[in-house]
Amino acid sequence: VHGTTLPTGWNGKQYACYQLASVANHEEIVFMDADVRLEPDALCRLIDSRRREKLDLLSVFPQQVTITFWERLLIPMMHYLLLGYLPLDRMRQSTDPAFAAGCGQLFLTTKIAYEKAGTHQAIAGSRHDGIKLPRAYRMAHLRTDVMDGTPIASCRMYTCQSEVFQGLLKNAYEGIANPKLIGVFTVLL
Repeated sequence: VHGTTLPTGWNGKQYACYQLASVANHEEIVFMDADVRLEPDALCRLIDSRRREKLDLLSVFPQQVTITFWERLLIPMMHYLLLGYLPLDRMRQSTDPAFAAGCGQLFLTTKIAYEKAGTHQAIAGSRHDGIKLPRAYRMAHLRTDVMDGTPIASCRMYTCQSEVFQGLLKNAYEGIANPKLIGVFTVLL
């Protein structure tokens, strides 16, 4: 598939996902970052989990491969924040957008649910699909969930200190929505 020119107001990743989904011709759609590596049976296991739990969007947290000091120090904060602050039981019993959570590295959905949620067009300008896509689904009263994907997927997001800091600042900026609060939240955590 040859992509078209990025329209004004769109983030590149969101537009690429939108274009690819528009030509998908299967019931299930997987959105996966290029740096994610899957075990041979991963997709079958994910599809089984999504169907068994009757989910519209399943977000998977791959094993985060960390090698450098800064990766090892800061990348585990993703799981700490999720497990420490998201009431998983309440999230699973509700479609309230306030409980939206996910990891943009690996999503599984259906074409019907994806279109009902507004596709990636609903989050066109965002750089943070990990929260924004599940929120769009929940705003459409669709069921989302998160899953520990460490047995079936791995990812090394960053390879040096500057990449780690830039990536975490991007996530913190959109997640907190106020650059002045990043320092406060860092100290609190």
